Amino acid sequence: MSPEMDNVTTINMIREYLPFRVIVGSRSINDSFIVTPDTVISPWLRKNGGTLSSSDLLPLLALDVDILLVGTGPIQQIPSPSVYRAFVDKGMSIEFMDSAAACRTYNILAEEQRRVGAGITLPIE
Repeated sequence: MSPEMDNVTTINMIREYLPFRVIVGSRSINDSFIVTPDTVISPWLRKNGGTLSSSDLLPLLALDVDILLVGTGPIQQIPSPSVYRAFVDKGMSIEFMDSAAACRTYNILAEEQRRVGAGITLPIE
């Protein structure tokens, strides 16, 4: 993590990610969760191992963000377009990647003060 990220104290930054735990700010999270620069929702009822469904993504649709990252666990899963069509219709950019990549990308975009949100599926590895 870069020293500049440590100076950003007013937004939620992912400080550490381990296979079964992520630290957002000073909060340790052991379940899948949703994070934006000003909100943490835990648990996110998405469970690793299954195919992403529209109902898994529904809580993410309510976020007021321009860019949405979906960490799908240890490997990248891309659901059928029908699952995430509502995001495209709303004008939200949605990207699916493994959870470690989603954590890294979230931090970069949050540090740039972008309107970003992420749904992170645990475990990461």
